[in-house]
Amino acid sequence: MFLGGLDYRILTAADGVAARKLIESDEAIDLLLTDVVMPNGLSGLDLAREARRLRQDLKVVLVSGYLRDSDDRSDGLAGLTFLEKPFRQTELADTIAAALGG
Repeated sequence: MFLGGLDYRILTAADGVAARKLIESDEAIDLLLTDVVMPNGLSGLDLAREARRLRQDLKVVLVSGYLRDSDDRSDGLAGLTFLEKPFRQTELADTIAAALGG
């Protein structure tokens, strides 16, 4: 797995609904990495909006192979980081580090 080799503490969720429950919890979370397209009725875009509402300082990286048009990125998602698929582990590592400010 790409994230496993990057030395971050990783919390996983099967879908957006489960991820939102983690974000609503008291769990320490520095960054949300989510795909835009997810199962179970809550998209990564909606999850990102909700996550930023609940935790204003939360860093968010959205991953997608579908967000090629910059207009898709403007709907309440300013300041979020996008990573376009496909990507290499080094690109993921660099994107996460940049989003976290390092």
